[in-house]
Amino acid sequence: MDPGLLRSLSRGQMADGMAEVIKYGLIRDLALLEQVEKKTYDLEWILERCVRIKTAVVSLDEKDSGERMLLNFGHTLGHALEKATGFQTYTHGEAVAVGMAAAAAIGERLGLSAAGTADRVRRLLADYQLPVSAPLSADELLDAVRSDKKRLAGRIYYVLLRQPGEAFLLPMEMDKLDQAVHEVWNHV
Repeated sequence: MDPGLLRSLSRGQMADGMAEVIKYGLIRDLALLEQVEKKTYDLEWILERCVRIKTAVVSLDEKDSGERMLLNFGHTLGHALEKATGFQTYTHGEAVAVGMAAAAAIGERLGLSAAGTADRVRRLLADYQLPVSAPLSADELLDAVRSDKKRLAGRIYYVLLRQPGEAFLLPMEMDKLDQAVHEVWNHV
C-alpha cells in the first residue's frame, strides 16, 4: 500500500474510499471515527487502522457466517441501490453511504441505536460529499434487496449500530425489513 498513490485520486474517488473508512469507524473503531470527523488524521494511520480492523474481523470468521458480516454495514441497501439503478448512477462508495445513512435511521427507529446516531452518520457522510439519500422508492429498493445473495433461510442479517463504534447483527425477516425501510427511506 502506498499512501502517495491516494494523493493522485480524484476528489470523488477519495470520497468513495472515505465511505469505507467511515464504515470501519462506525462498526468498530470510535477513535478512527473521531479523527475522520475532525479531519485530523494521517492517511498512513487510516490505512493501518482499517487494515487491522478488516484483518481482525476476517481472521475470526473466514467463512463469512457471523462476525465478518459486520463488514456489510450499509451494503445491504447499498448493493440494492446499485442494482436498482443499473450500476450506472452511484459509485459503490456513494451507494454504501446511502445504505449506512438508512441503516443508522433504521436502528434508531427500532430503538436499537443510541439517539442521535443517524444524525451523526448523515452529517459525517455529507462532510465528505457523500450522498445520504436517493430518489428511488422504497419498493424499488426492496425489490433489489429480495434478490440479495446474503439472505439466509429467508432472513437478512442486517448490520446496525448500538452506537457509533459498535455494530451488531440483527437477523430480520424480510417483512420486518420491508416495514423498517418504508418507515425511514423517504426521511433519511
